[in-house]
Amino acid sequence: INVELRTLDDGYEPDRCKANTDKFIKDDVFGLFGYVGTPTCLAALPLVMDAKIPFFGPFTGAEALRDPFHKSVFHLRASYYDETALIVKQLTSLGLKKIAVFYQNDAYGKAGLEGVTRALKTLELVPVALGTVERNTVNVAQAVKDITASMPDAVVQISAYKSCAAFI
Repeated sequence: INVELRTLDDGYEPDRCKANTDKFIKDDVFGLFGYVGTPTCLAALPLVMDAKIPFFGPFTGAEALRDPFHKSVFHLRASYYDETALIVKQLTSLGLKKIAVFYQNDAYGKAGLEGVTRALKTLELVPVALGTVERNTVNVAQAVKDITASMPDAVVQISAYKSCAAFI
């Protein structure tokens, strides 16, 4: 058996990911793996489902790839709901209750925000502030202003590395 690895760069942009996925499927690949990001994985999912091919280890914790269950999607990481529930549990166990959320304004960030919000709700808490950043940017000044005004005990960040670093 010969295995051939083919790669295409989507630039973390859903439209490019969808076009790349369509090309792979038309090229009759056996399966897809190495996809990174919620917006891109969600863009690929309908094509994967229609083609009925394996989708291995999408690097996303998005609930939309887990519910409803898809028998051709094989996850290798926890869901965002599970991850954020543990983050909230750890913060609140330390007595930190004023929790703000800095998130990327796309499917990834909104999925993480939903996870934090759900976890806080079980403790009868809500985020004390929200701040957003657009995907593939580091324009965080307004988010910093919005969040610091609330004097949070902690900030949960759900974004790409560069924008999180810029926020810090």
